[in-house]
Amino acid sequence: MGPLRYLSAMRLTIPLTFVALACGGEQKTFESAGAFQTHMTEQGWARLGSFGDLNFPARIRSEQNAKDEITFRTPGGVSHTYPNFTGYDLRVVHLEGRDGSNGSFVYRSTEKR
Repeated sequence: MGPLRYLSAMRLTIPLTFVALACGGEQKTFESAGAFQTHMTEQGWARLGSFGDLNFPARIRSEQNAKDEITFRTPGGVSHTYPNFTGYDLRVVHLEGRDGSNGSFVYRSTEKR
């Protein structure tokens, strides 16, 4: 690979890595339920509900995003839908405790789109 092609590839790699980390690519761990809630509130989310029996410390296992309505499965495998949130962004955050416990938290944006 010539030097110009190598430099061009590097310019593309760095921003993509930054975007992945900025969008939650890292494995963030929260020491307490309060720390997690503070994080979500600071990000502009209002909690609607929670499911599971999560013990902290815990890390984000996955997130699911939707607009106006969201359907997801709880840690116990039960399907839930939060309908009628027209104009709001919705998010479900699935967390896993160090002890293997799981929890799901449902949020809506604090402001309408």
